[in-house]
Amino acid sequence: MSQELRGGYSAWNFDLDATTKQVFEQALDELIGVDYAPIASSTQVVSGTNYCFLASGTPMVSEEHRRGFLAKIFVYVDLDNNIQLTDIQQVAPVPRGLMGGWASWSFPASADAMQVFDKVLDGSGGVDYKAVGNTSRVIAGAVYCFLTKATPVYPNAKTGASLVTIVAPLNESPHIESITKVVPGQAVAAPIA
Repeated sequence: MSQELRGGYSAWNFDLDATTKQVFEQALDELIGVDYAPIASSTQVVSGTNYCFLASGTPMVSEEHRRGFLAKIFVYVDLDNNIQLTDIQQVAPVPRGLMGGWASWSFPASADAMQVFDKVLDGSGGVDYKAVGNTSRVIAGAVYCFLTKATPVYPNAKTGASLVTIVAPLNESPHIESITKVVPGQAVAAPIA
């Protein structure tokens, strides 16, 4: 029996085929000011197809003001294959250039952050988390937020996307603060750490 909800979005697909990449590129073709790169996609069959993309976004501004971010990009393709960009939503946490604020997203995840990720999630159990990208902030230690490809460890499991927040206090072992599913079509709350 399918785990997909009829009329709902499919599971996240991190292996984008040529057609999906073409839909993404055509939808954003005339958009200026931000360079987007697709990371994963999910589809919903309607009278046509709705696409929800997870994408990295990089504003085309001077280097000192450039803060990469994570976004959900919504695209509609009608039955005549007309492509329309319908919405772009930043996924929390949003980078800020403030002391203690979240840094620019890094895709792939940075080497330093991956050391913490691997230490905390080594043998994590029922879900296999693979870091795709990360952001961090420094507050009495460090807080990391990772975009992950999350696959439950059982046959025919559907791959999802999650934000895994890890806190690494000064002079203490790092630990998981929260794991938040990234669901197509739904807003993602900011990690509280």
